[in-house]
Amino acid sequence: MTSNSGGSVTPMPPRHLHIIALVGFFIETIREWIIPIAGGIIGSLTFYKKQPWLFVAIVGVLVVFAIAQPLLKYFTFTYQLNEQEIDVKHGLIFRKQNHVPYDRIQNVAVKQWFFLKPFNLVTLEIETAGHSGEGPEVTLIAVPLTLRDELTERRRLANVGDEGALANMPSDVANSAGDTEGIQSKTLDRSVEASPDAIYKITSKDLLKFAATSPAFLTALLAISAVYGRLQRVISEQLLNTAMKDLGQAGWIVIMAGLLIVVLVLYLGSIVVIFIQYYQFTLTLSNGQLTTERGLFQRNTVTLAQTRIQAVRVSQPLLRSWLHMATIKLVVIASAKKEKDSDADNFVIMPMIAQNQVDSFLKQFVSEVPVENVQSVRQSGRTMFYQLRNFGLIALGTLLVLALGLSQWPRVAEIVSGLTIILLILVLIIPAYLPARRTQVQVLNEDYAFAQTNFLFTREQYYVPPKKCAIANGQTE
Repeated sequence: MTSNSGGSVTPMPPRHLHIIALVGFFIETIREWIIPIAGGIIGSLTFYKKQPWLFVAIVGVLVVFAIAQPLLKYFTFTYQLNEQEIDVKHGLIFRKQNHVPYDRIQNVAVKQWFFLKPFNLVTLEIETAGHSGEGPEVTLIAVPLTLRDELTERRRLANVGDEGALANMPSDVANSAGDTEGIQSKTLDRSVEASPDAIYKITSKDLLKFAATSPAFLTALLAISAVYGRLQRVISEQLLNTAMKDLGQAGWIVIMAGLLIVVLVLYLGSIVVIFIQYYQFTLTLSNGQLTTERGLFQRNTVTLAQTRIQAVRVSQPLLRSWLHMATIKLVVIASAKKEKDSDADNFVIMPMIAQNQVDSFLKQFVSEVPVENVQSVRQSGRTMFYQLRNFGLIALGTLLVLALGLSQWPRVAEIVSGLTIILLILVLIIPAYLPARRTQVQVLNEDYAFAQTNFLFTREQYYVPPKKCAIANGQTE
């Protein structure tokens, strides 16, 4: 990068991605088109016996499409660093252009698949303020890490309004952003040499606890239930009756055993997936920046400025509550990134930590939170009464409906009512009791407030700066 006599910056010429980006584009194509492609192949099987040439032609077209689209996207994809923005262009028939000003960039996330590591390349996901779509606004596959460093520097200069400083940026840093061979980042080297203010690395024991206590497998179970509902329409009722007749009295036992096996497989599978996603989780605090790095096959690196923190969230699902463990997340401002294993606006900084160590951890990594000011508050009996009254009315109504419906069979009504009472205590009364015991709000100081809630069986604590709250709702009895 050079500057002319007028002090303006000579834009970097448009550049293509590394050739290894073809692998990433191919994976994207398969991920987006796997259902249509599979449907086309399955649908064309009807022509296999009568018109085999037509079947071969259909499969050939689908294969050519799966190969041609990544190639076209690669050869038409270019990116260019201009003075005030980064320009990304791709597409042949429908040409798409993204112009992203540096001052709108909120975060540059780094991902590194295992096949990019030998080439010292990464994938950059550029998140911007006000972007309404799901996921990052711009994704650059297989680019040097030095590009992230230069984007970070340009973003910093754009935010402080130092336009002339761009012209004085070292040329070796700018030129290395387009070099895809023998990459060495001087900016990165400087950041590595500086010792971080604080660092944490998760142990294998804590990671296994985090994965084993996650309710993520329930989502997969619901998905399978939905698929089963659709398959049930395809499978004829006569076939099911025949199968049940052949199995005899063992039919229900086989079905229950099958369901237990499915749940167990989903549970173990979720543990493996979460372990891979959070493998060697590392949190670093340096110069007001929180950086997380995690993943086995894909290393994900995300840096968050402490100024973007909107709230600190400490979550305890039921199993983790029994183990006296908690998960710490940050609610961030204008997060465009949507992760599969977490809420869109929640940035995990501690997957698993002992409950009695939460305060010391927050003092170390989010030191401005006054955790020492939190006081144990016991809710009044009136709060408990309101919660139990509301849920008790629902329970009473349910029992009355059952009693009226089964009035002709007194013995059956007694058994069903007894079971229903037990179920209502577990499903209604306990969730009413826990919020009454746990819900509280405190003002810690002029900058922070503390709130504790309980939804179903999950206890959550929030440390929130009131000035960053968009709206506050109040309810009274």
